Amino acid sequence: MERKILAIFAHPDDESFGPSGTLAHYARNGVRVRLLTATRGEAGKNALSNTDEPLGKIRERELLKAAKILGLEKVDFMGYKDKTLQNLEPHPPIEKILHYIEMFKPQILITYGPTGISRHPDHITVHKWVTQVFRMSEYPKKLYYYTLPKELLLARHPDLVDGDGEITTVIDVSSYKNVKKSAILCHISQRYSIERIFDFAGGERPIPEKEYFVLADHKLDYRIDGIEDDLFCGIESGNKTPIGKLL
Repeated sequence: MERKILAIFAHPDDESFGPSGTLAHYARNGVRVRLLTATRGEAGKNALSNTDEPLGKIRERELLKAAKILGLEKVDFMGYKDKTLQNLEPHPPIEKILHYIEMFKPQILITYGPTGISRHPDHITVHKWVTQVFRMSEYPKKLYYYTLPKELLLARHPDLVDGDGEITTVIDVSSYKNVKKSAILCHISQRYSIERIFDFAGGERPIPEKEYFVLADHKLDYRIDGIEDDLFCGIESGNKTPIGKLL
C-alpha cells in the first residue's frame, strides 16, 4: 500500500507552526505528503517593510520554501481570499477538496480542531469544510485534528481548549526539531508572530519534541488501546494499536 497524507490548512505558516514535525517525519519515511492551503495569507501583517511585493506572493514563496525543507511532495492553493472564508458558500470549497481527495486518495487527513488552535475564523471554517468532506468521501480512512496539550492551553490560553475529545495520538518528532525550526523561519514575513510564539525568537513556546492529535473520525473496524504513536495505526497493523507512552 502506498501511504499518503493530506494536510489542509488556511494560510501559509499554519503547516510550519503546526504539525510540521509530523509532516517531515512521514515524508522522510516514504510517505507521500501533500499540503492544500486555502489562501495565500495576503491579509496578514507583513514584517518586511522594505518591499512593495504583494504579501500573498511573498507568503506563497515562503510556503514553498518551507515545504521543500519538510519534504512535502506538493503544495496546492485553493485560491480563496484571506480572512473571507467564513463568508463563502461552503459547497464550492467542499467540492474542490472532494475533487482533490478523489485525485490523490490519501489514507490520512489532517486539519485543525474545532477552535482552529487560535479561534481564527478562517481556521474554524477550514475545520468545518474538512470534517464535512471526510464524511462525504470514501478515501481518507482517518481524520486527525492537530492540537496542543490541554495542560499547555489551560495554563496559557484556556479559551482555546478544544471540546472535541482527548488527545489520542502522540508523534515523536524529537529528531525533527531543527527541521521544524527551519520551516518556521522560512515565514520571515510573519516574524512578529514567530517572535510572539516561539521561545527561540523571544516567545513562550519551545519547539516540541512531540506533536499531538485527536483522532476525530475514522472508517475502520478499529479500537484505540492507550495512545497511538503512528497515524497509520489500524490501517496497516490490524485493529489493535500499540500503546504509546506519554512522557
